[in-house]
Amino acid sequence: MSLKVRLQEAQQRATLDAVRVSLEKGRRKVINLNHMLSQPYEFDSIVRRSGGSTIILLPVRYDSKTCNLENEIASAVSEALKSRKPEGICLGGYAGYELTKNTGRLPNSLDLEVRGVRVKINLERVEADLARLLLSQPGQDGQIRVRAGASVAAVPYIPSIKLGEEFDVSLKTAAAVKYTLIPLPREARQHFPGYRVPFTIKYGDKEIVTHVASASKGTEVGALAGTFISKGMRQLYEDHPEIKQTRELRFRAVNPGKVYEVIGFGK
Repeated sequence: MSLKVRLQEAQQRATLDAVRVSLEKGRRKVINLNHMLSQPYEFDSIVRRSGGSTIILLPVRYDSKTCNLENEIASAVSEALKSRKPEGICLGGYAGYELTKNTGRLPNSLDLEVRGVRVKINLERVEADLARLLLSQPGQDGQIRVRAGASVAAVPYIPSIKLGEEFDVSLKTAAAVKYTLIPLPREARQHFPGYRVPFTIKYGDKEIVTHVASASKGTEVGALAGTFISKGMRQLYEDHPEIKQTRELRFRAVNPGKVYEVIGFGK
């Protein structure tokens, strides 16, 4: 056998070996995928009960950076709990649900299917004050700072507004323009988060982190209380002086309880 033939055979064997290695590597991935799909993927969620209310917080974020899978998991949980009439909430940036109807004891877990994959959500019950844990962390992202001696509501108020919903706020009070405030009559007040809980108001390319203020002494942080928004509103009035004539703002709930956008400055 000539040297040339031997070299050709050696090259063929090397090529076949490389092909086998590549195929076996791919097969191992298939086996691993089969193993993963044959059993549910597990997540832990947090359950907190206070009085007659039950809160479930999910391991998914509730903001503009939320990925599609997070939305699908949240939707699957809502569907699994529909008999308990879940209402969406956002606490500390995490998505969750408040169960408004008691239909008996919650199971220890929820078995779901998301994108054809079995998902198991473990319901881990805690006794800690979720509001204080998630709303009192310091930082530069608008999280609330709980003042010394202040108390936090066991279950913070959840705004009664849906994602993307729009609403008007009238500024037709003498104090509104004089003190550059956004007064909140009862109906409008229900669209914003609890007392002194930070949220962002956006307009144009600007953002203002503010909160609902003006409540009686001893009011719990997070409670449905407060009568106006004042922090940072002077800037809004200065940037849009037409407000003084139109006396009306139109808001959109970009992220209920967290982010609102001013989309209209009156007719």
